[in-house]
Amino acid sequence: MDHLESILDAVATGRYDDARAILGSRRGENSQIAGAAIDGLERREALYRRFDQMVGAEIVNMLAVAQAGLEGMLDGIVPVDEESLHKTLEAVQAMGALLKGVGELR
Repeated sequence: MDHLESILDAVATGRYDDARAILGSRRGENSQIAGAAIDGLERREALYRRFDQMVGAEIVNMLAVAQAGLEGMLDGIVPVDEESLHKTLEAVQAMGALLKGVGELR
């Protein structure tokens, strides 16, 4: 039972190699199933990290567009008209939609 608790603790804290090392000393069908589960969890976590990086980059880009538009308007470089305001609003709405979508996935 000590091994099981150690494996679960290692997996829960993202120490997949430690979990495999503890599991490595065991043989049998249950060990193979646990090993496959550990591999699957590690792949899933890597996908989530990559997804978070991609979403973060998209939000940063949209925020930069909105910020540049507003700063341009304040500095007098970009005209304060309906078209300019609409472009800025579109960037903000895109960020909102992306964040809403991410929230629904979790």
